[in-house]
Amino acid sequence: MTGTTEPNGTTRRRGRELLITGCWTAESGGRGHGLTVYRRDSADGSLERLSELELAAPSYLCRHPRLPVLYAVNETPEGAVTALAVDEADGTLRPLGSLPTGGSSPCHLALSADGRRLLAADYGSGSVAAFALEADGRLRERTDLVQHQGSGPRADRQEGPHAHMVVRHPDAPDDGAGELWTAVDLGADRLFRYRLGEDGRLAPDGGLALRPGFGPRQLVHAGNGVAYLVGELSSELAVLGESAGDGLTLLDTLPASPRAERPGQPENLPAHLSLSADGRLLFLSNRGADTVAVLRAGDAGRPPEPLGEYDCGGSWPRHMELDPAGGLLYVCNQESDSLDVLAVGEDGALTHLRSQPTPSPTCVLLW
Repeated sequence: MTGTTEPNGTTRRRGRELLITGCWTAESGGRGHGLTVYRRDSADGSLERLSELELAAPSYLCRHPRLPVLYAVNETPEGAVTALAVDEADGTLRPLGSLPTGGSSPCHLALSADGRRLLAADYGSGSVAAFALEADGRLRERTDLVQHQGSGPRADRQEGPHAHMVVRHPDAPDDGAGELWTAVDLGADRLFRYRLGEDGRLAPDGGLALRPGFGPRQLVHAGNGVAYLVGELSSELAVLGESAGDGLTLLDTLPASPRAERPGQPENLPAHLSLSADGRLLFLSNRGADTVAVLRAGDAGRPPEPLGEYDCGGSWPRHMELDPAGGLLYVCNQESDSLDVLAVGEDGALTHLRSQPTPSPTCVLLW
């Protein structure tokens, strides 16, 4: 592969890889049809549509760590997870089966380090489901379902628990107690920690209660004992200290969008945080302000330094994906029905490159 030299002196890898989008469909009040696979040019961000597959509300996607298998939630009242084989040559998708989560409206998925387990966060019911996988990546069975309890002060969003994410702790030592996981619950204003055992069961292992009304949405492990937590309802980004033994500690918070702090601005609901490969830069999507805020990570758990705030290229930016080479940022602009490609320059400065019509996009996955 060849490359192009950027103004900041870095070299962007030139190649053509797959990109897959998920969306909200009619079953979840959206305008999309299911999954779309593109061939992307990692040099200029251009996209070539390869294939489509109708699927109910595949609002979040993740890939198996070793196999060409894709997993999608079905964010419907009777929630489910679907596994699909990906033909990496032509982008064709082949369903491998679905299983119900046991809850409603699942919105996030994550895999165990060994690729043998899959966890799902059910937003509607405030529950977390665990699944066992076959050797070829197919879904075998649901091995556990844990139900959260709790509520918050915002009646329209926190009348009960709403699990929004479940994430594996990447640095927890293997001490025989099982993998360490954290479930982020927007409705309960709480982080629930679990140990995932060999039997596929989830054992409670502490957690962290947050300020009422914070509305946590996404937890990102940054390494070196630091994590970042997106507060959707409070429009904040929190810095956490973390360790496998001592748990999570709130260190500091800062506004998710300086622009949204101005008088007369609409309510801002931050959605997704992406970290650069070196952990130096943070990119945070803001729905309401319709921006991507760029921050420089602080040292030793200090709050990040805001570097700039840029238009997202559309409206209601939800999920984002940063190219591993760091040169492109793909943004799902849900309400403008577009997948927008932004170039990442020196110190994270963003420039809009192109917009791909995409109905109700909610997730983008680089393959």
